[in-house]
Amino acid sequence: MELSSEKYVYKQFDTLTNKHLEDKDFLKANPTLDIPLITENHYSIISGPMQYVNYLITTRENVKRMLYSSESKVEIDRNIQHFTSKMRPFTGKIIRMLTTRLLEDYKVLNNSKISKVPKEMQERMSLSSVRNSNQVPERAAIKREIDMHLTKLLEHLNQHLGQNLYFGDTKRISVDDLMYFNEIQTI
Repeated sequence: MELSSEKYVYKQFDTLTNKHLEDKDFLKANPTLDIPLITENHYSIISGPMQYVNYLITTRENVKRMLYSSESKVEIDRNIQHFTSKMRPFTGKIIRMLTTRLLEDYKVLNNSKISKVPKEMQERMSLSSVRNSNQVPERAAIKREIDMHLTKLLEHLNQHLGQNLYFGDTKRISVDDLMYFNEIQTI
């Protein structure tokens, strides 16, 4: 938002200590307790980072001009297609594997520490496909997936990037850079 000179209000929450669950405005705007969240007028947009970027480039001309330039549209679209068809399915799988393993490691799946988890999160976990899964991946399986696939994806991105600082619009950051960065950072 700062890149595009759009006006906005940023509110940071301490999710590690669950302070966000004490904020009445947050709870009212966000019944699913997901973070981040965009609120605008009487609407709450609760989704993932790329959906937020898509929302902003379709509703804010300044954001679109900065992140989705018409000169680089073809290359940016090609990168978005690669991300959607190749990278995201794999990274989504890895994130689910890591999350399931983490929950098991902290015994949240078998309820030994569930009392320390806020009630709202307990309800969400009980509905989660991860919570109900009997398949907890072994660390070796996760490492194997990362070694076999993630390394290749990152090497491909590195080759594609070459000597440039950015992917689609080689002169400045664009929407595809945000996609790749966010996904890699998440893992």
